[in-house]
Amino acid sequence: MGAFTALVASGRAAGGGGAGDSFAGIVCGTFAWLAARFVGQTREFGDTLLNGVPAWWLQAILPFVFALIAYRYFHACRKRLQGR
Repeated sequence: MGAFTALVASGRAAGGGGAGDSFAGIVCGTFAWLAARFVGQTREFGDTLLNGVPAWWLQAILPFVFALIAYRYFHACRKRLQGR
């Protein structure tokens, strides 16, 4: 992802920063969706960690964090495209 962002942001394509931010947002949004599925499957299978603590309790933060990162990138993309 870093190589793509560096290539596009170097000015070789129009709107380079916005394209890199939107690409990163799409990737992080996809990770959020996949992490939500992972947590759901972990809950369904009943995996445990640390002396019987359900694993999904500890993994539940993953979809939220990836969604927050995706939001940050999409917000940065919108700001660049609006010229702020």
